[in-house]
Amino acid sequence: MTATTLRWVVAAITAFVVGTAGSARADTVLLAFQDTTPREDLYIHAYSGTFATMPTGAMQFNVTGGTATGFGSTLTSFCTQIFTNVYPDPTVSVPYNVVPLTGLADVQQQPRGNGVNTPAQQTAIANYLTELWGRYDQFTNTAVGAAAFQLDVWKILYDPVGSTDLTTGNLNVFGASLTDPAVALATQWLSTLTGDTTQFTNNPLYAGQELVGLASAGYQEQITIRDIPGVPAPAGLILGLLGVCTLAARVRVIRSA
Repeated sequence: MTATTLRWVVAAITAFVVGTAGSARADTVLLAFQDTTPREDLYIHAYSGTFATMPTGAMQFNVTGGTATGFGSTLTSFCTQIFTNVYPDPTVSVPYNVVPLTGLADVQQQPRGNGVNTPAQQTAIANYLTELWGRYDQFTNTAVGAAAFQLDVWKILYDPVGSTDLTTGNLNVFGASLTDPAVALATQWLSTLTGDTTQFTNNPLYAGQELVGLASAGYQEQITIRDIPGVPAPAGLILGLLGVCTLAARVRVIRSA
């Protein structure tokens, strides 16, 4: 194998491997909604809508299939679309596309048809959500913590990033919910956020993981976490074979010199 031929082989196989790895990231997951737990039932205003005893907390799904990797048999997520329903039948699986946070509908556009967010706004929203997860998702195993976290997700999506007042704005609570401990905790958490994504990327709790959006054309979109998929097995095998071929070619060149 001449040096020129070897270069062509390397280029062709590398292009195949890169293409295979890239295509693996355009993936879907099948989810069956089970429950919102832990949670608080809160009174919430969102734009012109009023939601009495809105289930506010962590959403639990069974993972039943799909092409996506990095998920277990179940996942916990948080809602990004308060005006859209989740499919309620726990025996029915719904396909979701796994996307970056900027690929979610209510990150790309303002809810209730109030306009399209600019790319800078989309990035800012995604950064605030990432920091929120990195700082506080570890505290969502209680009803108060899960409700506070979900309130903050909605506040980041529905009001300008940096908003911390849960009594005013496009998203706010009212009535008896104003004194719920989750509201005070949500306000406290919001006041610490600056869009610092290193709170997630440098947090050892999430080493080897990524924050993703779950996008759906008809049902409530979500944010969740998964293990970062590696190079697909077939591509990894090809890379190994490429190394063997390269070594063999070099040995042959040396012997013929």
